Amino acid sequence: MPAFAVKPVDTTGAGDTYLGFFVAGLDQGMPAVDALRFAAAGAAIQVTRPGTADAIPGLDEVEVFLAERRES
Repeated sequence: MPAFAVKPVDTTGAGDTYLGFFVAGLDQGMPAVDALRFAAAGAAIQVTRPGTADAIPGLDEVEVFLAERRES
């Protein structure tokens, strides 16, 4: 899954965020490709903020991020 282009501030915790969103997506019944995109979005948002756990986005933020980038 290609990464989303963002301006990173702090990449600490990006992998943990990615994995967490990936597993959450699978748990919600998403096909693997959709869960990977969901994970990439969560990690993309997280790296734009300083910190680790505090920088992890909420579900609503990820949904907005993905909606803004939907392919036409």
